[in-house]
Order: sequence, then C-alpha cells, then structure tokens
Amino acid sequence: MLAKLTSKNQITLPKAVVSAFEGTDYFDVTQEDGRIMLTPMRVTPARTWTLADAEAYVEKMKRLQLPMDTTDPEVWLQRMNTDNSEAIWDKMDRLGITEQDIADAIEWARRG
Repeated sequence: MLAKLTSKNQITLPKAVVSAFEGTDYFDVTQEDGRIMLTPMRVTPARTWTLADAEAYVEKMKRLQLPMDTTDPEVWLQRMNTDNSEAIWDKMDRLGITEQDIADAIEWARRG
C-alpha cells in the first residue's frame, strides 16, 4: 500500500491498515533502520487529585518533618491539580533542551 507525505508532513494511513487498530487514536512514531515505525498507544487522562489525597500528603510531610510553606490541604489540592506543562516546556527552552534531546534520552533509556 502506498501513502503520500503532504507538504504539511502528514500521511493518511490506508483504511485497511487502520482498521486493524480499531479504537486507536494515538501512535508512537519512531525511525528504525530507514523505516518509520508506528506503535499503537493508549493515552490515559492525567490523574485528578482529591482533597483526601492532599490531606494525606500534608500528614506525610508532617510525619517526615519536611518543611512546608503551608499545611492547608486546600492549597495543596490546587497545586496538585495544576497543569504545569507550559512551565516545564518554558524551563526546557531556557535550558536549551529540545524535543530531539528527549527522544534521544528515551531511546538511550530503552536500550539499557
């Protein structure tokens, strides 16, 4: 089967191939020996923390006698459920870490 790469780096997969992975919306894309490899992936939503989780965290920190700027579980709950992805990408940019660096690190870790 033939698939054409568009000017926007997109490829439409043949229906006969995709039908073998019914219900799959995401694929891990890797390059191996001059080939593009697609591996079906299941993406699970991020965990939503509860007030009970935050209370348990505060109690654990107290038990371990670790410093905290607040012991209010409501504050910790808000912090635990905050999406920090933009801050992470910003820090990576400041440090000069690229997506290729991450891909290389993952490849290295999988080899070991």
